[in-house]
Amino acid sequence: MGNLTVKQIHKSFGGQPVLENISFTAREGEFVSILGPSGSGKSTLFKVIGGLLAPDRGSVYLDGENITGKRGYISYTPSPRRSCPGVPFWTMCSSDRKYRGR
Repeated sequence: MGNLTVKQIHKSFGGQPVLENISFTAREGEFVSILGPSGSGKSTLFKVIGGLLAPDRGSVYLDGENITGKRGYISYTPSPRRSCPGVPFWTMCSSDRKYRGR
């Protein structure tokens, strides 16, 4: 993979803005984290980048090629739903077997 550039992405659902003017570049070899609370648009952003959703406005580029709305360029694997709702992530990852279903 090369450079990924996201330019001025906007996405709304039912008139409710979810992504507003999101722009960044992730260069080859960089690690980029997208952080935010539930419902803040992280998954929506990844779906736009992966071509699963079309943005209302804005573009996605991979090595300078416009891949907006095109599938097959970027993979997106959503995280599974929590198996223990209400239990903090770090507690589920701890060595306590009751949170790992054993």
